[in-house]
Amino acid sequence: MTTTESVMDVAERGQVPVGAKTHSSYEPLKEIMALYPRQSGPIFHSYTDLTHAARWEEMTAVDLGKEKQTRLQRVSGSGWAGLIGRRPGGKKLEAVIPCHIADTLSTSFFDGIYSALATLSSSEERFEELETEHILLAVLSPDSTVVYYKLAKGLVKPVN
Repeated sequence: MTTTESVMDVAERGQVPVGAKTHSSYEPLKEIMALYPRQSGPIFHSYTDLTHAARWEEMTAVDLGKEKQTRLQRVSGSGWAGLIGRRPGGKKLEAVIPCHIADTLSTSFFDGIYSALATLSSSEERFEELETEHILLAVLSPDSTVVYYKLAKGLVKPVN
């Protein structure tokens, strides 16, 4: 990114991150990155961080917008990719939604994500253990830092 480019300009180009094609994480992600090139950076960095640094298991990339008339398809315009995996010692699979820091996400978008996850959980046996009451939003910044936010479905009572 040059000084004249904005974060959004880089996100819009949807380029595969430098060096990604030779990285071991590229092979399981190449199809979803080709399908959603705008998300390729967040997908690659989140997947790499979770599998190599955080030691998540059973990581897989999923197409959350493959059905043409889903709520998510109507809100985002093109669907969205996600990652599903199990944290070390985790009982359930969890969904991770990679995005750029410059992305504008609405409550309708998140309703679509939760709806797509519920459909995925009920329609595919390998995802029947999927946690559908919360997601991790993986936000990629321009310096390749990924920050994770746990977002619950609906309103949740505070712990204290």
